[in-house]
Amino acid sequence: MKANAPRQLAEHISELGFSVDISSSTTQASGTYGRFEEIDTEREQEEIMLNTAALVDLTHSLLPDMLRRENGVIVNVASIAVFMPCAYSTVHGATKAFVLSFSEVLWAETRGRGVRVLALCPGATETGVFDAVVSEEMGAGQNLSLSTSTWMRNESRLH
Repeated sequence: MKANAPRQLAEHISELGFSVDISSSTTQASGTYGRFEEIDTEREQEEIMLNTAALVDLTHSLLPDMLRRENGVIVNVASIAVFMPCAYSTVHGATKAFVLSFSEVLWAETRGRGVRVLALCPGATETGVFDAVVSEEMGAGQNLSLSTSTWMRNESRLH
């Protein structure tokens, strides 16, 4: 992700003469998984940037227009991991906790001003994350496609 991509997107939308009524930020395209000290720090930084900085930047770019129009919805996708952090998903849980906290505070700041803010905290959901996750304990080097029940069984086995 380019550092200024969310801002460029918002600027491009504005240049086209459009306004955003609903912003939905589902930022987790791939995640890091494994023992914290063994995870590639570059991938970790990419995950942090995508899950937090991009979310803040995009919201910061879109919110003023929503407030001016007194109409808009911001939906941020956090995770059940904010309530029950999982070992081997350290950065994922921490960044999703940020998403929830950011959303709650933004809700309080925009309350009564025509913009609705909410955070979703879904449980394990079969997405592209499962395809991207590779760890030694779960078959390093393999492209994994796990069902939620398989993921949870493997999570339990690793503890």
